[in-house]
Amino acid sequence: MSGLRLSTATGAAVTTRFVSYAGCKGNKIVAAIDSAAEHPGDRPFVVMAPKYGETKKNNLQLAYYLAANGLSVLRFDHTCHVGESDGEVTEFTLPDAAEDIIHSVDFVEREYGQNEVTLVSSSLSGRSALRAAMTEPRIAHLVCIVGVLNVQYTFREIYKEDFVEHYRKGKRWGVIDILGHDLNLDHFLGAAIDANMHDVEGTVEDVKAIRVPVTYLSAESDAWVDPADVSRALTRPNVTVEIIRGALHEVRENPKAADFTFRKAVVSCIDRNAGDELMAEIVVPDKRMIIAQNKLERERLQKRRPRTESEEDFWSSYLEKYQFVENFGDYQEYMDLVVRLLGPIETRHVLLDAGCGNGLLGAWVLRRIIEEERKRFDIRPVYFGIDLSEKGLSDAYNRHIGFATGGESGVSTNEGMQMLYSCVDLDEFTRNPGFEYRGLSIRENTFDKICCSLLISYLEEPDKVIEKFYSLLKPGGVIVVSSMKPYCDMSAIYRDFMEQRANPEEIESARRLLQAAGKIKLKEELGYYRFF
Repeated sequence: MSGLRLSTATGAAVTTRFVSYAGCKGNKIVAAIDSAAEHPGDRPFVVMAPKYGETKKNNLQLAYYLAANGLSVLRFDHTCHVGESDGEVTEFTLPDAAEDIIHSVDFVEREYGQNEVTLVSSSLSGRSALRAAMTEPRIAHLVCIVGVLNVQYTFREIYKEDFVEHYRKGKRWGVIDILGHDLNLDHFLGAAIDANMHDVEGTVEDVKAIRVPVTYLSAESDAWVDPADVSRALTRPNVTVEIIRGALHEVRENPKAADFTFRKAVVSCIDRNAGDELMAEIVVPDKRMIIAQNKLERERLQKRRPRTESEEDFWSSYLEKYQFVENFGDYQEYMDLVVRLLGPIETRHVLLDAGCGNGLLGAWVLRRIIEEERKRFDIRPVYFGIDLSEKGLSDAYNRHIGFATGGESGVSTNEGMQMLYSCVDLDEFTRNPGFEYRGLSIRENTFDKICCSLLISYLEEPDKVIEKFYSLLKPGGVIVVSSMKPYCDMSAIYRDFMEQRANPEEIESARRLLQAAGKIKLKEELGYYRFF
């Protein structure tokens, strides 16, 4: 599409329809077609491949940018992956993902008569996209956003183990959790090695064979992609590399970086030779359209992949992996911030730790406020921890008991806090009139401090829970509410920790934390959780 300039001032409404067609090994691919044209085939087509562990819904915002600016978009779910297409994620491989891309190009030509498309990919799908662009002449342009170029390097950085080398030496893992998803690692690695898609040397060979333009958008602070690999593989006349300033591997975490990426991707798809002046002309799609479509697609995903375990079971398992997070310097800074915002704990104060989990924040309050400041209370303040998980509450009690009695900290008993715990389903608590729940009765104006640390994203009606807590707060009291932000990228936090630690037990604990974060992200993708 080099030299193509489309009208970018229409601002027309984007519509979406869903289609299906045969993919790799005959499995059904489910896709969405977004277009501002009455007939999508009247506009140039962009095919969008999803990231590992994500669905076509995650490409919705960029797709609507593209459609609002005069392009038609086909975004699909890989087979043997998460989403609506056939197959289980355990069987996912990079060569099969490349085949799914080619089958999607087949569909565009068959249904709309277009024998030339732009392909947009990101992260791990970037490697499959490079292979598809090498073998498929109908891909006229590839836009690769923070694409993985060296699978061996990326996996080694994430897991601090050279999976590729160990596989070659005979080690086998079977089905294991990779970033929150059960993957047959032996099958994945074997297929990648057989197809020469496992290391940077294979990427160099593929890029040399690609004759069409390639635009690679590189995150300035990407923990999973080696800048040396970018230079080695992509220094070619037909490749343009753009740096996304202030971006991690998850570009969408930084709104400014995300806006730059979307605009740059649109410009690249419209006219890869256009200058920065076209960036300012890009039409921004109506956010209400995106929100409405996002809601619709979440409902589709929930029907396809309904919940298979209770929230209590999920959180009991999750909290076991989450305990290790207090070793991360970034999390310690976060807890320091929450404690500062809560303010001093004084005589007679009553603190509610809502969604206390395994008691990390409660321990921080006790350690930093009581032990360090050596306060003496005429009447000990009260810490009240509530959580859905009985296992979490048990862990919280065991964590706190040393501080409450002075046994761990050396602070005398009368300097500690009184500790109370109760198992509470806050969604059910909200639906009950008043402030009674299974024998638990709380009066208005009870608490001096209320902390909702990383809680509201997991509630059905968070606004009503906060409103109810506000009624329980004393006049002049303090409530602190926090949430994981959308598209949270733990890669830099994880990398910083790994660079400082070498203990095998700590490395394994950090791996489990990444896996747990992956499961949280999937539940957000399916619409069960919301980040604010």
